[in-house]
Amino acid sequence: MGLFGKKNKTELNQANGYLKLDDLNGIFGVIVLESQQQIVSVNDKMLSYLGLASDDLIGKSISTIQTSIINTEFHDGFWIETLAANFFTNQVQVLLKDNSLVQLQLKIVKSAEGCFTLLFENIVQQIETKEVSEPSNMNSELFLELINQTPDIICFKDGEGRWLLANASDLDLFHLKDVDYIGKTDADLADETHEIYRDAFSVCMQTDEECWKQKKIVRKDEVIPLVSEEEAIYDVFKIPVFNEDGSRKNLIVLGRDVTARRLAEHELFSAKLQAEESDRLKSAFLATMSHELRTPLNAVIGFANLIFEEENLNEIQDFARIINNNSNVLLNLIEDIFDISLIESGQMQVTKGEFDIVKAVNEVYETFPVEISMLDKMDIDFKLNIQDQGIVINSDVFRVKQILMNLVRNALKFTEEGFIHISFKELESTVEIEVKDSGIGISKEMLEQIFESFEQGETGYNRKFGGAGLGLSISKKLAIILGGNIYVSSNSGEGSTFVLSLPK
Repeated sequence: MGLFGKKNKTELNQANGYLKLDDLNGIFGVIVLESQQQIVSVNDKMLSYLGLASDDLIGKSISTIQTSIINTEFHDGFWIETLAANFFTNQVQVLLKDNSLVQLQLKIVKSAEGCFTLLFENIVQQIETKEVSEPSNMNSELFLELINQTPDIICFKDGEGRWLLANASDLDLFHLKDVDYIGKTDADLADETHEIYRDAFSVCMQTDEECWKQKKIVRKDEVIPLVSEEEAIYDVFKIPVFNEDGSRKNLIVLGRDVTARRLAEHELFSAKLQAEESDRLKSAFLATMSHELRTPLNAVIGFANLIFEEENLNEIQDFARIINNNSNVLLNLIEDIFDISLIESGQMQVTKGEFDIVKAVNEVYETFPVEISMLDKMDIDFKLNIQDQGIVINSDVFRVKQILMNLVRNALKFTEEGFIHISFKELESTVEIEVKDSGIGISKEMLEQIFESFEQGETGYNRKFGGAGLGLSISKKLAIILGGNIYVSSNSGEGSTFVLSLPK
């Protein structure tokens, strides 16, 4: 792909009155061919190289001088490749009229009309004069080659937003390789490439206008869609250039692909948030554990000391009961900590086997009347709606009961009055056990967090209702390990419904 698409540098200079064959006599030997490789013009320097007159070449085929050009054969395949590339350069040896050889740099450029211009430059002379005076056109060529080879996108526009020059990276990005882009705006080019770039060109025009209005360099990320259905992120600089009278002159657009860098930055930011969340959870864990451990421990130590001082047997039995209850609270808390540690480390083991799920639900239900009585919540309507016949599933009966105990205990903790109902539904490939209560409910904002470790529905209730916030997290993770899940629906102040779904 040539730097200028279908218009090469020679054409542009000719179009602006800067380049004529006579002007190149001291620089290049020049041959101009039409599309059929017929010679239509030769300058004096080339004639002097070959020792021929213009009448010997004008109207003849380029093959006429084939024997004088070493290292390059002007066959049909050569012209097909040159036509596709729009540009050709190579070092050749030219046989001069005195039968000596000279090393020349051959450059071939194709015009929009299908003509080819062959430029023969004396490399030896170029090297000899290089240290004395560098020709301005050579500097221009090196500059153009530099911007064309850079992987960053580079585009020059005029004050009206018309494209003047774009490098290969820019043309490849927007699939404009074979488009005559010079003099066209972003809106024009949006109609000449893939439709996915339409929005990108629209954004480019908006940011161009912002740059002009701000009258300073503007830098921002721009997202460019790709034909591969992915997206690339470019760090884009836009540099406005003004005339002396303040009118718009040119806009320089530079862009670098920073997709990988932005993804890495996003991952680092996510890791930072996770680390901060981990610190928050650790703080929550320490604060919660401090309270949850101290409360039963104080009861155990306090009433144990009272036993030594008490002589009444009935009082001693009451003290022993309180110590036993608080010891069980401590034991459950420690077991929850062990369970969540095993789950988080991927070491939780389950033992599956066939059992009657109806019987398991009944056994869980039968353990709670005593607990309800101890909590002095006898007015709660605690009901089980379940079929009588057994349904056998393949799962871990101990873990299933643990999940149900946690769900019912959670409902009991946050329900002061009203009801707690347990129901059962058999589906084609799963069974669903529903625990529904009329308790304080869960706000919509907290529904997504309710299954996180050390989280409860409302922070304000942590002190009132207690608990480490591990029960629901453990239950959710265990349900997933067993191939099922737990779903919740709730509104603040309207109660909650938890559904345990298990495969048969």
